[in-house]
Amino acid sequence: SKMKPNEPLNSSFYKNLLKFTILLEQWPYRMAWLLLVVENLEQELEIKNTIGADNDENLTSSIGESLTSLTEKVLEKGGLPMNRYGDIPLMKIYYHLVQILMHSPDDSNIHLQRDGDPQVFEQILLDDGDSKLKVKDISLIEEGKGSENNLRPYAFNLQRHMVDKVAAEIENCMLLSRKDGKIEQVHSQKGNFFASYKKKSSFFDIASNEEMREFKVQAHPNTILHQSPARRPPPRRMSLEHFTSRQQR
Repeated sequence: SKMKPNEPLNSSFYKNLLKFTILLEQWPYRMAWLLLVVENLEQELEIKNTIGADNDENLTSSIGESLTSLTEKVLEKGGLPMNRYGDIPLMKIYYHLVQILMHSPDDSNIHLQRDGDPQVFEQILLDDGDSKLKVKDISLIEEGKGSENNLRPYAFNLQRHMVDKVAAEIENCMLLSRKDGKIEQVHSQKGNFFASYKKKSSFFDIASNEEMREFKVQAHPNTILHQSPARRPPPRRMSLEHFTSRQQR
């Protein structure tokens, strides 16, 4: 039986559902990142709307950016306001965010090898017409919000452990946007918009203070940071015989 009895089989909903099902089956790792990035973005927006627009600093770290601020940059390139984020094609979310963040886990290569051909994945997301997949098609399901043809309920075949793993990895990512290519973690470029990440677990490691300082310079190139003094050579060790010989002179 049909899931939506009043919906014709050639409707955009069933076209999107077919694509969504194929994407989940053939590219579970990439799709887990897409679903979780959109979910975290909407949760950030919900918090921002609750605390007010003037308190955006609660979402954006002084050493990183939020998904909200990065999404605003994507919308600016398309000439859309933030309240139209649901109309962003999923392909743009993939280009600017997902295909960068999905490399953050140490075992990302293993999961990426299990996914299907990445070019075919992009071709499906790029499919034009009335069946183009957008953020609102996989948005969080809340009463009175999102698309009436939401596809998220049909993601039941995505393995739970994959979703949990991606969720943990997103929490461990510190985000950064750049307009140049001087950061090693850059994986994608569209126009002049670059995105990068830094693992929080390594960033806050006491043993990586120099790495932390370098990252701060990259994140805030116009900020003058205190220069650490030049390293002095360690004092030369003198033996007891050295002092004895000097006293005898």
